[in-house]
Amino acid sequence: RKCMAFSATTVSAGQGLGVVVATGDNAEIGKINKLVSEVKNVKTNLIIQMEVLGQWLATIVVLIAIGAFLLAFFRAHEPFQHAFESAVSIAVAMIPEGLPALVTIVLALGTKKMADYNAIIRQLPCVETLGSLTVICSDKTGTLTKNEMTVVAVQSAAMLYKVTGVGYEPKGHVTRNGAELAVDESAAIQALLEGAVLCNDSSLNHDVANGRETWTPNGAPTEVALITAGLKAGLKVDQLKKVKPRIGAVPFESEHKFMATVHQFSSPDGGPGKQILYVKGAPDRLMPMCAGQLRSDSLNDVINSSVSDLAPLDLEYWKKAQEELSSQGLRVLAVCRGELLPGEDPTGLSPTALLKRQPALALVALIAILDPPRDEAIEAVKVAHDAGITVKMITGI
Repeated sequence: RKCMAFSATTVSAGQGLGVVVATGDNAEIGKINKLVSEVKNVKTNLIIQMEVLGQWLATIVVLIAIGAFLLAFFRAHEPFQHAFESAVSIAVAMIPEGLPALVTIVLALGTKKMADYNAIIRQLPCVETLGSLTVICSDKTGTLTKNEMTVVAVQSAAMLYKVTGVGYEPKGHVTRNGAELAVDESAAIQALLEGAVLCNDSSLNHDVANGRETWTPNGAPTEVALITAGLKAGLKVDQLKKVKPRIGAVPFESEHKFMATVHQFSSPDGGPGKQILYVKGAPDRLMPMCAGQLRSDSLNDVINSSVSDLAPLDLEYWKKAQEELSSQGLRVLAVCRGELLPGEDPTGLSPTALLKRQPALALVALIAILDPPRDEAIEAVKVAHDAGITVKMITGI
């Protein structure tokens, strides 16, 4: 049903004209509301046990009251009215009137105790239910993790680079085999990350107030992480975007799983140079679009993107590298580079046109991104495991 637009959703881009085919409860959001309204309230263990206790108490009280009445009327030969009043008095005395108040007080104390640990309880009976938990299902992004994507590794055609530091603040550096890079290696890694920074619609704002630096992300967390990695490698992001301006773009869409931008390079004499195409996205989508890979991590090989100068694409190498990084719980992006073909209009590029092109890109690198866990989440999961509670992480695709 790709031709349908549903109410209560947001149009992120583009324009369209449609015909309303359903309203109210007949619309999809109406059906959802109807299903939600039909959900039956689930009773907690405490409420169920209280109901069972009440039923047993009522049965016992009635039986004792009947027995007391029969004994008083037939055995003690009391008048009917006196025997009945005695039975009622005994029944009333046996009913624990203070039990509901006592239970409420105990639950209120439990709620206050939970509030001391910054846990807000909306319904009192839920406090007792927490004591019988066996499984906790939690969202991942922003709950168990900081929602601050961080580049932790860059896999090139030659080796694996590690990136230190956590979060959006560009404190850290790129290392090779645990050692910091030499000057020529730093220039090469900057060139490797150039495409990740240029093929990017997000930004990282730097402010200084009262002698304190703040780094504010603006845009998709994954793209901001790529900018942070570029800054750690020594790239001057703002200067780079001015020197190599964007002249065309294909926005990211979940259907094609990649984003592409075209940038105007300058020739050595200062005039217009090549028009370079950068593409970043899912490795499985970009690998079929590649004609080869960089020969090495030398600065000359990284900068040169001509198809004739590329090494043959080693698919097994890249797929194995992707699997190794993914097995560590990392999100993996591929960055590719190529020249715009003669006659191609940079302003008229589309996902379909790029997918139909003959493979002409160079696979530059795989970038591994981690959403670091919250420190308090690590401790909370440990406490849950110690209490015999299983923790399930629920996340999107």
